[in-house]
Amino acid sequence: MAEVYIDGAYAGTADRLKSIWLDPGAYDLTVSAADRESFHQRVYVLSGKSLKITAKLGSDATTKEKL
Repeated sequence: MAEVYIDGAYAGTADRLKSIWLDPGAYDLTVSAADRESFHQRVYVLSGKSLKITAKLGSDATTKEKL
């Protein structure tokens, strides 16, 4: 299950977090899951605008070496 963090604070799991309301400003978004490479992106929220983000989690390099 992928976990979502905004500015380092836990925001929920990706399957339950279809949308989130944020005040205008800049935020650090992180999506992470066990045995996967985390997704990091700086997002800029504008008043009255929506932003769609698709986070792709890569394979963890240490997992590949174990196989």
